[in-house]
Amino acid sequence: MSKDHQSHDPWDLIRSHQYEKAVAAYDAQLATLGKVRLQSATVQSWNAIVANRAIALLCAGRLREALEGFSTANDIARQSLDKSAAYLECMGTVLWLMGHRGVAKELYRSAVGAIRYGTTAFAKDIAGGVGQGLLLWYAGVTTKDRSATEYALGYLTRLAKKSRIKYWPGPLARFVIERRAQSLLPDAQPFKELLRDSFKTDNLQEIIEQAKSDILKRRELIQALFVLGTKRRKKGDKDGCRRAFQQCAQLENPHVDQEWYLAAAEVGLFPPGGLTLPDQRSRTLHS
Repeated sequence: MSKDHQSHDPWDLIRSHQYEKAVAAYDAQLATLGKVRLQSATVQSWNAIVANRAIALLCAGRLREALEGFSTANDIARQSLDKSAAYLECMGTVLWLMGHRGVAKELYRSAVGAIRYGTTAFAKDIAGGVGQGLLLWYAGVTTKDRSATEYALGYLTRLAKKSRIKYWPGPLARFVIERRAQSLLPDAQPFKELLRDSFKTDNLQEIIEQAKSDILKRRELIQALFVLGTKRRKKGDKDGCRRAFQQCAQLENPHVDQEWYLAAAEVGLFPPGGLTLPDQRSRTLHS
């Protein structure tokens, strides 16, 4: 896009990493919508704008405002769109980045519970909500919370019995819960099998190069590396954990995946501007 021709879609500003401009553009859209009588379609538009504005705020490092935005979007979804858990994991991620790990973990757990017990129509993925389970598993492993970890594993195990587990990120659930032959193998071997099955090659550098121009492949690779880092953490492999999170965070931010923000925070690449989080130095790569 040339400098002389600006898109009317603020998401293009997010894609080009102009986050403050995106926030201002969304503010203008909300001001316009505020003059319109809210009907069903308008409420959906309002919700999308509020949520996307929160993403821009998150990317800009304005965490408290991002949390308020996701909370508002979640309230709108719950009250008007029948998607009661739509933004719980987004809220959880922002709280995690702010250092409120206990509250964040409970929100991840609530997102999982809402899908498990059918109180929400919203799942993060077509595999049936595997993404929410993986976030709770990461939180449980990182805080050494056995209850949260086992709850996440039980949830992922149930999903793995369903036919749609074949869809991404279903293979990651299988990678996490598989305890038979893998328990005696280094992580590299089953991870290479996962790469071959999902990306048609086990050459990670080749996949990274492809992911630079293919956003879907990039999003999937981010999730895969994030799960690998968490699994290595669980096994006490600090160097391997850091390496996987670093590879994840060095991919360009696709903006909609919680795993990228969490991995980037792990290796000190997020929030922007070098903001100091509570106990950051002692907890950056807690294993």
